[in-house]
Amino acid sequence: MTKTILILTYVLLLTAPCSRMACGGGADDPPPSVVYDPAGNVITAANFTDQAPCTLKALLAADRAHGWNVIQQRAADDVYTCNATLLIGENDRGSTCFQIGTETAPRETLVMRGGLYIIPPYVRNVNDNLKSAGALRKLNRPVPYNSLVLGVAGNTNITPALKFEAGPAGAVGRFCAGVLYPGKLTGYQARLAVYNGVIAPAETAPAASIDSELYCGLIAVNSRLSGFRKSFFFGARGDWTSVSNCIFENSGLGVINTTAPLLVKNSVFRNCDVAFGDWGGPMNLTLDGCVLENNRRNWRVQRGSVSLLDCVVGPAAGEDELLSRDQSGPLPEIIVRRRLSVQVVNQAGKPVPNADVMLIPEQPDPALLPGRAATGPDGFTPAAGDLHALVALDYRLQASKLHRQPERTDYSYEIIVAAPGYPEQSWPGVRFSQNGMVIKIVLDGKTDQ
Repeated sequence: MTKTILILTYVLLLTAPCSRMACGGGADDPPPSVVYDPAGNVITAANFTDQAPCTLKALLAADRAHGWNVIQQRAADDVYTCNATLLIGENDRGSTCFQIGTETAPRETLVMRGGLYIIPPYVRNVNDNLKSAGALRKLNRPVPYNSLVLGVAGNTNITPALKFEAGPAGAVGRFCAGVLYPGKLTGYQARLAVYNGVIAPAETAPAASIDSELYCGLIAVNSRLSGFRKSFFFGARGDWTSVSNCIFENSGLGVINTTAPLLVKNSVFRNCDVAFGDWGGPMNLTLDGCVLENNRRNWRVQRGSVSLLDCVVGPAAGEDELLSRDQSGPLPEIIVRRRLSVQVVNQAGKPVPNADVMLIPEQPDPALLPGRAATGPDGFTPAAGDLHALVALDYRLQASKLHRQPERTDYSYEIIVAAPGYPEQSWPGVRFSQNGMVIKIVLDGKTDQ
């Protein structure tokens, strides 16, 4: 197989580093390179570090230097088109970091007419001699990672985009992370980071036209991910995951099979076939401050647990599903919780500071613990947006072994307040059915203390 190779030195890569990302690498790693295989129409970018990542400018320079004619640039709006499959990194050595959007090119867009793969550096039974990340850490050796980064953390002026042209399922428009090429073997140590960016179909493509297999660590901040035929995120692979202030839309499936605990904050899931769920695998998901709207189904959960904290759940066009796939295991459940604040005043309406406020669950549930907080000088416990705010369980949906419809349990609390100079008082039967509720407590007369 004939290959044309261009070796690029770090001096040629005039670009900003992948902020706050460690792509690994060491002194003995091979030099960075861009390799084109005309027989397979495949470009491989390998061994670029976070200090000097591979960039669209580097791809274009390689293309022009060797006459490949697979990379095009529309300089007027900084749009690059790749007419080949692009592989980021290799499976058997080193680390690679590829970046779209830098301080000198803040609005770069890459349009893919071929597939894009973030190659896993480690795959079981393929290169076990390289050892897994856990084994490498025990040996105090660097762990290789292949990573794609859109944007720069903390810089909202850099707004890159990655777009895919439409094509038949399994052909062009294919976006994979943690998947070997060619083939479908999945592995570890692939990463995708999107800061203030967009991943979506190209303007000429249908609304949901990106085929995807994403088995990777994911960071997505203030970004929009749209147009995936299947899921825009399959599982939380590894401990390198953070998702906040994003819009996930116009896709078949949202978050699927979260192997490790996954927290998604202040994000919107809309116009999806299923916003979150599983294919029979584990589910360990928390949505905090998220909005689910205009979905055909908000969820389809068969195993595991999902916690909705201060979320807004709009009506689904179809029926949400909470079914037990494994009758011998724990029943899958949806838990709805709310943050709240308690205001304590005296009979004259003045705030009572240093009051000890307790929330005592009234339903027997071994998973429920009492909540406790103290009022400040203004008479309030920490506000709903505070990390130390009180949290109450509103209701729990649990799959039934006997019925298709889940069983719902509503929860109520007894509020107990003890304040200096006042008798301890309690208020039973309090429900917390709205986000950000403020409960006002008026204490009776003072004691002689």
